[in-house]
Amino acid sequence: VFQAYPDMGILHPGRPAGIVLSELLNGMSSNLFNEVREKRSMAYYVGANRVTGINTGMFYLYAGTAPNQVEDVLQQFDIEMERLCNGKIHDDEIRRAKARLKTGKRMQQQTAGNRTLEAALNKLYGLPVNDFLEYDLQIDAVSSTDIQTVLQESIVIAEPLKLTVQAAS
Repeated sequence: VFQAYPDMGILHPGRPAGIVLSELLNGMSSNLFNEVREKRSMAYYVGANRVTGINTGMFYLYAGTAPNQVEDVLQQFDIEMERLCNGKIHDDEIRRAKARLKTGKRMQQQTAGNRTLEAALNKLYGLPVNDFLEYDLQIDAVSSTDIQTVLQESIVIAEPLKLTVQAAS
């Protein structure tokens, strides 16, 4: 199953909050994973991701589940999105997400090729070439209110697209 929303682009000032939001819904320590997979055993895998363009993008939730669990998984997606939209985000959730993001960024920046690619893309986008040097500060500055605002103003602004694909047997 797949549930998609419109998202902001890379130039949007709320981008760091969008990055933290995506991480909040990912990984085995996320509330979404815990509710859908661990507590309810409704999916084999579950998470969130983003496709980010310059001015617009797509934010989506996904899960691999059995046909008889589709509606329940989609309902859990809605419950989780509503929780986040209402600002019910625990400080420890945000702390864990920020730590994972900053660690991942450091790992990504270990090669000269990755640093060069990011600098070149930043130049093309009109961002400061060394914007990645401010990444930790940008991520650390994100609050639960920022995440709630980004959700309400840039993501959950339309009914989500819900898609179910059944594998051929």
